[in-house]
Amino acid sequence: KALTDTAGNVYVLGHRLAPNGTGGMAPDITVTRYSPQGSIQWVRSWGANSVSGPEVMALTPAGQVLAAGRSSATGEAQVVFLDSAGNTLSTSHLATLVDPAVAVSSTGESAVVGAVGLDFMVMKFNAAFGPAWWRTFPLRGAAQRVAFDTDGNVVVSGVSNASTGTSIVYTWLTLKLDTQGNPLWTHSVGSGSFGSGAQPFALALGPDNAAYITGQSRVTLASGVPATSTATVKLTAAGIQAWSANTADTTQGVSTRITSDGGVLVLGDTPVNLLTSAPASSVLYRYAQSGQPNQPPVAMVSASTTAGPAPLTV
Repeated sequence: KALTDTAGNVYVLGHRLAPNGTGGMAPDITVTRYSPQGSIQWVRSWGANSVSGPEVMALTPAGQVLAAGRSSATGEAQVVFLDSAGNTLSTSHLATLVDPAVAVSSTGESAVVGAVGLDFMVMKFNAAFGPAWWRTFPLRGAAQRVAFDTDGNVVVSGVSNASTGTSIVYTWLTLKLDTQGNPLWTHSVGSGSFGSGAQPFALALGPDNAAYITGQSRVTLASGVPATSTATVKLTAAGIQAWSANTADTTQGVSTRITSDGGVLVLGDTPVNLLTSAPASSVLYRYAQSGQPNQPPVAMVSASTTAGPAPLTV
């Protein structure tokens, strides 16, 4: 992941192999800062001790760096705050069964989400990088994405599940918390709407604090074959579902952004098929913000590559 600050400096998040203390090597989290001209200014690494999945990063309005990653060895997420010179400001460890997600507010507060047992986990830090509050919610699932609205409330998106006795039913679950961590509302989209195996992968908030969630859904193609597809849902600031859309293709939604003119960009991708050597592909959809249920995208563009994920992002 790469982010750019207001001065044009570029921060790149990744990992590198480092001694794990037992004679082997394991990936550590690494943040590298480049000048606007591309010169390396500093590199900082710290021992997440076998990072289990994608690391996450965000920049505060004052230019500090928030980075986090989960260790498969310890089952903890290591959350690190750095100043613009790469000095460590704060370090925290949070137990979570899934990879963490992070967000930063316009006032410099931050939040980290994950899962503890079958509960959604949300941790909020104040603008001085100290703990503000920690909450868990018994929702039988995992918090996967987080964002702050313009009022400082915390919006959390994740997946919940329940057993029917013969199968597992997945639900997209969105939770909004006030500035003190108290629930304001929850909203769920059941598997009957999007099919089994549905999971939300991305969350974005509009200027009116409406929430847009996109992710993986299931559809039945014209051939009768079930396949993954890209589903998107809009919730109002009050948690009321305004519209939903589901594409009839074999992608899964991985990212979403709101454009300056109110459009909704959604990126869906399909990984390389190792059995058939089919190339990876990405499709960029655009919806009108006032979209209606299952309305087709107003525009789309695609790209593909045999080497890995197609080079598209939003």
